[in-house]
Amino acid sequence: MTWKRKAIDNVKKIPIWVHIFLVLVLLAEMLFGFTLLTVGKDLEYWDRHAFLKAFAIVNLEILMFIASVYMYIRFTQAFPIPMRGDRKFKVGFGSIIRGILVTFLVLVHFSAIFYDIRLPIQVSGWAYITLLAFAVWMHMVLILLILDLIFYIMWAFRKCRGNGSLYKLSTFVAQYRLFQVLLSIGISLLFVGYGLYRTLTPPTIVNEHMQTMKLRSGATLNIALLSDIHIGPSVGKNRIVNIVEWTNNLEPDIIAISGDLADGFVSSLGGAAEPICRLKSKYGVYFATGNHEYFHGNVDEWFEFLENCNITVLHNENKRFRTTEGDMVCMAGMDDLVTLSMDMPGHHMDPVKTLKGCQLSDLVVLLAHQPNAAWKVLQDQKVNGNIDLIMSGHTHNGQVNFLWPSTEVMNKWNHGLHENKPTHTQVIVSAGVNFFGPPVRTVGVCEIVNMQIEGRGTPATSLFEKLHNIVPTELPTH
Repeated sequence: MTWKRKAIDNVKKIPIWVHIFLVLVLLAEMLFGFTLLTVGKDLEYWDRHAFLKAFAIVNLEILMFIASVYMYIRFTQAFPIPMRGDRKFKVGFGSIIRGILVTFLVLVHFSAIFYDIRLPIQVSGWAYITLLAFAVWMHMVLILLILDLIFYIMWAFRKCRGNGSLYKLSTFVAQYRLFQVLLSIGISLLFVGYGLYRTLTPPTIVNEHMQTMKLRSGATLNIALLSDIHIGPSVGKNRIVNIVEWTNNLEPDIIAISGDLADGFVSSLGGAAEPICRLKSKYGVYFATGNHEYFHGNVDEWFEFLENCNITVLHNENKRFRTTEGDMVCMAGMDDLVTLSMDMPGHHMDPVKTLKGCQLSDLVVLLAHQPNAAWKVLQDQKVNGNIDLIMSGHTHNGQVNFLWPSTEVMNKWNHGLHENKPTHTQVIVSAGVNFFGPPVRTVGVCEIVNMQIEGRGTPATSLFEKLHNIVPTELPTH
C-alpha cells in the first residue's frame, strides 16, 4: 500500500461530525467576512466593536474546541474501552473517565463568558472554577503537544536505525499514551497549584531607585506604580481593598496607574473598583489607559468613574506641579499603543500632544502601558529626549511559563528597570499587581513597584538653568 493510499484511508476514517464541523467553521468565516464588507463600515463604533468581539469569541471557542477534541482523543487512547476480557470493569472505568473529562471541558469552554456578563462585587465562584479549569486545560494541551513531538522524534530516530516502520507508528505511540496523559495531568496540577498559591499571597513590594539632576540634592520623590489591576472575573473587591491598603502604607508622593484597570464595564465592575477611590498620596493619583480599557469596556465611562474618585486621567495630556522642595514635576500619560490600530473616536496615542507643556527643567514622568509604546516614543524624533522616567506594565512578565518566552520576544523590555542610553531615560516595566484571566502566576510575582527618585541637583536651580543660564521652555515639538 502506497503512502497516498494510506493517507486517503486515514481521511475516510475521520468521523462525519468532524467534516460537518469544518464545513460550519468555513461557512461562519465566510459569513463574517461578507457581513463585515457589506454592513460593517456603516455600523457605529460600539456596534462594530461588539460585532468584532463576538466573532473573536467564536473564533477562540473554535480553536479551543479543536484543542479539546485533541485532548479527548488522547484520553480515549490512554483509557480505551476493550472489546473483550474483563470488559465490565474497564467499560465502567473508561466511561467515568470520559464523563469527568467532558464535564471538565464544558467548564473550560464556559470560562470566556464571564468577561461579557454582569459580575458580583466579589469574585464569582463559578468564574474562579472555570478559569482555573482553563489554566489546567491550557497546560495539559501544551504538555501533550510537547510530549507528542518528543515521542514522534523518538519514533523517527528508531525508524532511521531500522527499528520502526510507518505502519508501526500507531503501535509505538500507543505504548506511551497512558504515561503521556498521567504526566500531563501531574505537571499541570503542579504548575497551576503553585501559580494559584502565588496569586493568593500579597504582592511583593519592589523597591527601585534612580537619581536625577532635575530634583535638588537631598530631595526625594516616591512613586507607587500599580499596573494591570485587571478587576474582573478573577479579581474582586476584597483584593482591591487589600491593594489599596498595601499601597497607602507606602505613603507615596505619587500613585501611578499605568493601564489595564478593569476587564469590563463600569455598570458591572464599578462596585468592585470602588476602593480605588481611597488611594492616597501627597501629589495625587494618575491614570493612563492600557489595551484592556479598549477591549473589554467603555473607556470613556471609566474616565468619568475615575474623575469622580479625584483620580487624574492623563488622556494624551500632562499635569505639572511643584513639590514642597520647590522642584517641578510633569506627570504625563498617553493613550495605549493599541489605539494606533483602532478607529475609536477621540482616542489615539499622541506623544507630542501628551508632552506639550512639559518644561525642559521639569522631572518628566510618562505613563505608557506597553513597553513597545515606550520604545516608540523614545525613537520619535518629534519628541525631545527629555523624558526622565517611563512607567509601563502590560507584559505580566509572562505570567505563566509557557507564555514567558513570547513576552520576552514581542516586547522591547519584558520586566524590570532599564535605561535607554541615548536619552538617559529610565524605563520601569512592572509585572503587574494582579493577573489576567486564570488566577495563576508561575513566572515572577504580583508586585507593587515603589520607585524612589533621589535628587542630585543644586539647591538653587536646575542643572539646565545652571549650565545654560536661560529660562526653561517647553519641549520642542518640531
